[in-house]
Amino acid sequence: MKQLIYILSLTLFFTTTFAQEADYVNNKTALIIGNSTYKDAPLKNPENDAKVIGETLRELGFDVLQYTNLDKEGMKRAMRQFSEKLKENPGVGLFYYAGHGIQADGNNYLVPVNSNVEEQFEIEFECIEADRALAVMEYSNNPFNVVIMDACRNNPFRSFSRGAGDVGFVAPRNPPTGSIVAFATQPGKTASDGTGSNGLYTQELVKAMKTPGIPIEEVFKQVRINVSRMSDAKQVPQEWSSLMGDFYFKEKPAPVQNVIQPTNSETNTVTIDNSEPQISFGTATKIVGSIELTTMMSGIFYMDGKVKNNGVAIGSGLVIPINDVTIGAHTLELRGQTGTWKQQVTVRPNDTTKVLAELASNNIALSNGRDINNSNSSKPKDDSPILKGDLIPKDKGDMKVYGSTEVDSKAEPIVGMNVFQMFLKEEVIYPKKAKITGQVQVQFVVEKKGVISNAKIIRSLGNEFDQEALRVINAIGYSWKPAIKNGKVVRQTVTIPIPFAK
Repeated sequence: MKQLIYILSLTLFFTTTFAQEADYVNNKTALIIGNSTYKDAPLKNPENDAKVIGETLRELGFDVLQYTNLDKEGMKRAMRQFSEKLKENPGVGLFYYAGHGIQADGNNYLVPVNSNVEEQFEIEFECIEADRALAVMEYSNNPFNVVIMDACRNNPFRSFSRGAGDVGFVAPRNPPTGSIVAFATQPGKTASDGTGSNGLYTQELVKAMKTPGIPIEEVFKQVRINVSRMSDAKQVPQEWSSLMGDFYFKEKPAPVQNVIQPTNSETNTVTIDNSEPQISFGTATKIVGSIELTTMMSGIFYMDGKVKNNGVAIGSGLVIPINDVTIGAHTLELRGQTGTWKQQVTVRPNDTTKVLAELASNNIALSNGRDINNSNSSKPKDDSPILKGDLIPKDKGDMKVYGSTEVDSKAEPIVGMNVFQMFLKEEVIYPKKAKITGQVQVQFVVEKKGVISNAKIIRSLGNEFDQEALRVINAIGYSWKPAIKNGKVVRQTVTIPIPFAK
């Protein structure tokens, strides 16, 4: 008997679940709000965004409630009307908001157009808590809920300074089962209002919604990929999902069956021909992806063995987008004066592969050098002035010169010593008629405010090379972090090897 009750319970559960999923297609209700006309910080696109989202959802069979520039009471009335419709026709409920959003004390708020906030504690009285949209759906016992927030813009209130509002929304807390919450960008980040007639997020969302045959999770994934790529990863949309069923904004078209009409007028029999119909090919579209190349060295760029950029060298310290790359494996090379970087990457459809071009330290073409006081030796002896420190510039009386172990923090460039040395190795202009591979060592002092002084050659390759090395050091526009001891700036020497090659 217990087994029979269990089977009947399972049957009732699955019957109810399938019935609810069937209603997703028939009962689709959306509330759209776009707020633009803020007094202190008006926005250009939310009204346009609300309009295009409303038009799109109507085309896709939604019953749409659409409003723009609502005050707090107007937003509450709109949500109440939305709740009533969901109670009458439960199914897919979608709430979309474009406008200013703000966070305070770990809570997200939607900002009505007439809000007047002079102190942070007033936010909860003047604004609408963002979680209310999900609460409305949950209260209405709606089975499938979608919340879309294109609201992570900057702080609209100039009357008080509040850092939290400038860093977007916080992640939602425990969205109820059967819901998906989508933000236009990551928590702690801001979304751009856009330069066109629509915001970047909404522009890509509309395109993805109209794509037939992709489930809702894939819709938001496509939006994330495209927005991230178009914003150079400055804006990366994000979602939180606890959905228990499938939903397609636009279903795939049903396959066409060939019907053969009867030739005998005295019979009503109709035969269905399920054989494969003849197909025709339209214009083919190549599936592509992209590569984002960050260079920590300079050189000639090759892709799959072919020189690119017309053979012009690419500089160091750049982020270079390479678009419309066919999917699959590709070999990238950067051939510089101090070595060659080479790496194989895999490009995926509609995705951006990030690659760092940097020489490993053991691949850098360093060199032998001649000590300034021992030109016949490639390595300094133990009693070399380099090791003794005899060539450290003498103190002028204003500060003592400290060694690396004597200071709390040693002198180094802001970007880090490895990056600085790579810059020197790649950007150095080699002397004319250079016929040897060698290394000049330059010693200098980091003064107050990071100023470089007293540059001296302590390992020589000859006058022409030495003068070029001094020129490079003095021409570098880097700001250095000076050495600190007991909270005060002190003088410290730094020795930099600079390679020269033919």
